[in-house]
Amino acid sequence: MRQVNNTVPTTYTLDLAAPLPVVLQTLTGSASTQYVFGMSTRPLAEYDSAWEYLLPDGLGSVRQLVDASGNVKLTESYEPYGSVLTSQGSATSAFGFTGEQSDSYIELVFLQARYMQPALGMFLSRDPWSGDELRPGSMNGWNNVENNPINQVDPSGKSPIICLVLPAL
Repeated sequence: MRQVNNTVPTTYTLDLAAPLPVVLQTLTGSASTQYVFGMSTRPLAEYDSAWEYLLPDGLGSVRQLVDASGNVKLTESYEPYGSVLTSQGSATSAFGFTGEQSDSYIELVFLQARYMQPALGMFLSRDPWSGDELRPGSMNGWNNVENNPINQVDPSGKSPIICLVLPAL
């Protein structure tokens, strides 16, 4: 897969055998970044010039990026639908809200099947699934996670999953 921003191409190497396709490597010019995932589609680490580890919250959102020594290089918090609320640190990562890839150039979150606009809390294209009559929130093909972003995620961009978010101690 390839994307061009301001005439600069980025090539993505994907793992199509994963439960959902994941990016294993990006190549922008001569700069390469490799990614490591867990048994699901959650990113665990990335390497460009050194290893950095992505520390998630209960929804899988990347809250901190730390180096191999445990030094925090980036801390982020998010609004309910994924807009970055606060960001501290100089590091960057392609992964953010719910552990999904964010496109900072166009300010969208890529959820495998379609792009979600965090500022609006909705997708840019209609869900091909028509919904479940027993779950009225699913009948709107444009909204994200049946309008319940605090307790649900949608890694496929097609169907929400309920998360068990534990309270902070």
